[in-house]
Amino acid sequence: MQAMIFRKYGDPDVFEMAELPDPIAGENDVLVRVMATSVNRLDTFQRAGTRPVGKLPFAPGLEAAGTVVTDAHGFTAGERVMTTRATESGMGGYAALLALPADTLVRIPDGVSFEQAAAAGLAASTAWASLFDIGKMRDGERVLITAGASGVGTAQVQFAKMRGGWVAASAGGAGKAAQ
Repeated sequence: MQAMIFRKYGDPDVFEMAELPDPIAGENDVLVRVMATSVNRLDTFQRAGTRPVGKLPFAPGLEAAGTVVTDAHGFTAGERVMTTRATESGMGGYAALLALPADTLVRIPDGVSFEQAAAAGLAASTAWASLFDIGKMRDGERVLITAGASGVGTAQVQFAKMRGGWVAASAGGAGKAAQ
């Protein structure tokens, strides 16, 4: 399979396209053909070495969406799935195939593209949890969202407005770029 990997830590120039062996699904795994992935902050930290990975070479891509290759663990071949924990398998969404634990996969709803599923995962789930599960926001409440221009912040603004909230948000100027 093809994968975009890095063999050493550094700037984006350390990436290279490589041919790697296809992953072998373990006892609790589902084999997934990756159709879309995203660039998450964690991916940039891993590549830069500020959040080192266990083993090099490594294909980042924490969030991934794709199709199930073979029937396994209640998933059927061709079914559309996504994960926000792809790199737990040792290779992430920058690889063409992943063997992922079945309990890390979520079915993609009809009408949601692979690209939308891969891009929304972690930021959207963090935004939802912080507003409603932890913050206990109720419909129509006033809410202040700090870092409103971040990935999580923009999702929080959308969710709060969806619930009829009055939203104030802060956002910095020219902030630090991802490393």
